[in-house]
Amino acid sequence: MMGSLLHRRLAARNDPEAEQAKQICDLLNTGVHEARNLSHGLHPVKAEGDGLMKALRQYAKTATNLFHIRCSFRCGKSVVIESQVVATNLFRIAQEALNNARRHGEASRVLITLKRGPEGITLAIRDNGIGIPLDLPRSGGMGMQIMNHRATAIGATLEVHRARRCGTVVRCTVPC
Repeated sequence: MMGSLLHRRLAARNDPEAEQAKQICDLLNTGVHEARNLSHGLHPVKAEGDGLMKALRQYAKTATNLFHIRCSFRCGKSVVIESQVVATNLFRIAQEALNNARRHGEASRVLITLKRGPEGITLAIRDNGIGIPLDLPRSGGMGMQIMNHRATAIGATLEVHRARRCGTVVRCTVPC
């Protein structure tokens, strides 16, 4: 606010440094905006029961705009997850799976689903890319290791396999 006031005062006096004051204000505003975006990225899932559903829906929209792929989120009945740790780890698994789909799988479409069933809560990410390599080492790449670690941390099972026709399916199930 002080910078903006300084800019207006300098501009009112036709001071040549008014433009420099405006540039400083613009840089500060950009920094504040970037810091806000960074802080939201640290905690993408709000601490509420439907926080994961909201975060995944928003992430699908963001991914569509940011990565120029068609990403959608489906969740039939409401899936409430009270544990912030479980919700955040599931979100990060979805994030990693989507990044793998676009970077390694060359996918143009990704579908993220979340549902509650008799076996627990299942998050699935399906893409239309070239599919996971058949000769991928058992340990997988760094992304696979991170997804496995996150699944293990919340007591979930993680399955990654080639889809029948094309693409890859990542499925993470957390017992109820």
